[in-house]
Amino acid sequence: MTAQRTVATIQARLTGPRRLRTELLQEVADGLEDATEAYQEAGLNAADAERRAVAEFGDPRKVADQLQEEIAARHGRRSALFIALCFPVLILAWDLLWMTGLVPPTPQPAPAVLLNNLLTWIAVTTTCGALVGFLLLYFGPRVGVAGIPVTRAIGVLGWLGTGSTVLACCAMQFTQPNYADRMLNVPVLSVMVLSLVLVVGVATAAQRCCALATAP
Repeated sequence: MTAQRTVATIQARLTGPRRLRTELLQEVADGLEDATEAYQEAGLNAADAERRAVAEFGDPRKVADQLQEEIAARHGRRSALFIALCFPVLILAWDLLWMTGLVPPTPQPAPAVLLNNLLTWIAVTTTCGALVGFLLLYFGPRVGVAGIPVTRAIGVLGWLGTGSTVLACCAMQFTQPNYADRMLNVPVLSVMVLSLVLVVGVATAAQRCCALATAP
């Protein structure tokens, strides 16, 4: 098997973001090239040097499995940081609206207060969970923590965080009189658009984490 065929075999088995796959495949190709050159310098001809480099490289299918886990772990780390950033931004943006008076103040009924506290709790819990996931993926390989389960957990966490946040926000509309009317101004609509973008971003990152964690 040639080095080119080895890289092609690995490429066919990898899934995930194109940039990550390209980076890892380039590392494989560079490693095979360096090994081939080293054997040539040791006296082997080009064909024998390439065969020796490929043989020492190992089974490309097993290497592909290892690289797939690396892809999942790298995406999991980035997704964890993204999730850990998004939820505090969501809470801060809405809190600023209330603190600056851009939303007309009205007495808050008990259900609304409960839902508001619930949203804060969801944001804090999701952020802390995402940070723990990032640390496990960053330091885990040094202590034997598998990356695939952690990446899957980050995906599930993202889905739970976005789903519960959306449900709580929808419920908020039914707990306050004239809630929708008080929200119809430019600053509030801007924050709504920001919230929608962040929620969709987190949901997309979570979906990719789950997909990569279950990739064959």
